[in-house]
Amino acid sequence: MLELLDGITARYQERLDTERYAYCSLSNHYHLLIRDLRENTDEFCENVKQKISHRVNWLNHRSRSFWARRYKEKEILSPEDLMYVGIR
Repeated sequence: MLELLDGITARYQERLDTERYAYCSLSNHYHLLIRDLRENTDEFCENVKQKISHRVNWLNHRSRSFWARRYKEKEILSPEDLMYVGIR
């Protein structure tokens, strides 16, 4: 899953002028730390989610819904925000 997430986020990073600083893939979701240079976070995240969904469903011969809900976005303005983003 990490290779898939890496490749897909790299593709949309270039297309949508977004800087990717970190990512983490867990068993049922992922986390991204990005900087959106053109204020198009929604487009970036929706494209990444859609492409991952299509690829995983294709690999597993599935066609049903993959994600449970829309992504959540939290703005990181300081190092302290980054340390506590998962706790709030």
